[in-house]
Amino acid sequence: MADLPQAYVVHETPTRLRLKIPARRHDKAYFGEASRILAEKLPAARIDANPVTASILISGPDSSRLLIENGGPFRISLEPESQVGALGQQLQALNQRLLTMSAGRVDARAYIILALLLSAMFQIARGRVFAPAVTLLWYAGEAIRAWTPEETRR
Repeated sequence: MADLPQAYVVHETPTRLRLKIPARRHDKAYFGEASRILAEKLPAARIDANPVTASILISGPDSSRLLIENGGPFRISLEPESQVGALGQQLQALNQRLLTMSAGRVDARAYIILALLLSAMFQIARGRVFAPAVTLLWYAGEAIRAWTPEETRR
């Protein structure tokens, strides 16, 4: 394993660490060898490698700390190179344009809440009150709660 591929941390808890290695997707030999190396370096951890999803799940206490200390058959990065990051940047740019156009009064959150409320009203008008309308109203309420500063909620 002379050429170390880039691994991205996609999920981490105190006892679990999930890594994605997109450059080695479907490479059964690589993931088999990576599992063997990680099992040697982290004997107390459980290693689950999946070449189809290009991921390795490391379960055990202090998985991430032990992996960083002992290394692995890849280079670790905390920033995934994915379209999710690009989408987030595009949404931030859209939000900034909305703020600029409205002189700072309306942002994307306001439009999301408005869309959820209008969708709920549409479902109520169609007679679908329980599942679709209540769910949409719930989402709108949660969006309002999540975006309301803590000090104004009291």
